[in-house]
Amino acid sequence: MNGAALKYQLKHYGLTVAEYNEILLAQCGTCAICHRPERIKLRGGSVSRLAVDHDEATDTVRGLLCRDCNTAIGLLGHDHLRLGSAIAYLVAVR
Repeated sequence: MNGAALKYQLKHYGLTVAEYNEILLAQCGTCAICHRPERIKLRGGSVSRLAVDHDEATDTVRGLLCRDCNTAIGLLGHDHLRLGSAIAYLVAVR
């Protein structure tokens, strides 16, 4: 994604490119959940950027997530109770 496209996308979250880069640096370039770098490759072969995760109720940016973690919490509705139940389930069936 070029600089202009990134700037446009981040505007939706009220972030500048500099603020995105500050968060990325604070997270050591890794996902806030799994602590791994993004692995999804784009058509041109470059690696996708971490996604901006935000609280839809408050529009507060929470951090940057890899596509897998962002998709996972999205599919569970960003609901901490459902996420907790998923964790309890995985621990119980170990």
